Amino acid sequence: MRSITILTFLLISISVFGQKQVNIVGTNNPVIYQKLQQTAINSSTEIANTEKPMRSIAELNLNNSTNLLPCTEENPNDGTFINGFNCSSASAFQTANDLLVNADENFTLFNITASIFANGGITNVDVNYYDNAAGLPGTLIGSEASVTIDNQTVIGNNFGFDVNEVEMTVTPFIFMGQAGSPTTYWVELSVTDGGATGSVFWVVTSSTMQGNPTAQFDAGWSIPDPLMDGVYIWKGDCGIRIGVEENVFSEFSYFPNPATESISLKAAHNIESISVYNLLGQELIRANIDASASSINLSELTTGAYIMKIIINGQTGTYKILKK
Repeated sequence: MRSITILTFLLISISVFGQKQVNIVGTNNPVIYQKLQQTAINSSTEIANTEKPMRSIAELNLNNSTNLLPCTEENPNDGTFINGFNCSSASAFQTANDLLVNADENFTLFNITASIFANGGITNVDVNYYDNAAGLPGTLIGSEASVTIDNQTVIGNNFGFDVNEVEMTVTPFIFMGQAGSPTTYWVELSVTDGGATGSVFWVVTSSTMQGNPTAQFDAGWSIPDPLMDGVYIWKGDCGIRIGVEENVFSEFSYFPNPATESISLKAAHNIESISVYNLLGQELIRANIDASASSINLSELTTGAYIMKIIINGQTGTYKILKK
């Protein structure tokens, strides 16, 4: 009787709390539905091109001093479905993959595609963004609950779980780059399956790797397997900055940031105008300055992040500002 009780407890523990990795749960016997996978990719491309014209801030029409270009970072699915790390919202485990911003660029994320082990489909995804701390997720810098799930397709199975290719649209989030060197950030997905179980896993692969291996939280962030990286696609816009020799913004400053009531502007050249946009690309403030110093009233804005567009001597610069 005691052995039955212990077995029952173990089964409940596995179903409620989940396992760290999917290869512990079932037998490795991958099955690939190639036709479905290709159909899903073609379908997602068509939706992105025809149904989401306002997904990003690319419509700010910046001039040649700052260009926003489509950018994609991908670690492709090789079809082996060799393992997966627990990313269930019903589990204490967390899983994150890194996102790399090139030197002298900013990256605005607006679409995520991920391969997820789960049965019963995916009903909800929350996204968390972190800065980098010595090759691991560091401080939480942003999050979004219940992102839009545009499409999900079962592309195969392994270990007794369906492999779901899930395409999501997120509220545009800006990852700020730095001059001269790339910048690493981390993206965590907290995923709920149809049964709200603890058995949901982000597919990883040993075939290819972009940046750092997949990180997992188990009472602390670590790299569980240095040979494994997650299967994902980050899509967004890259803002390419002008060279220093052309840059009239080298002596431009704005403060404070974050701001509560107003933000002060100062430049060595004439500031022609300023516009402030939310992260959906909607213009909220526009002002003609025609001076080398001024201030902008932000008191009517709600707390959050905004994009400030400045025109100085005919050149445009974009900056992320925070309203407290």
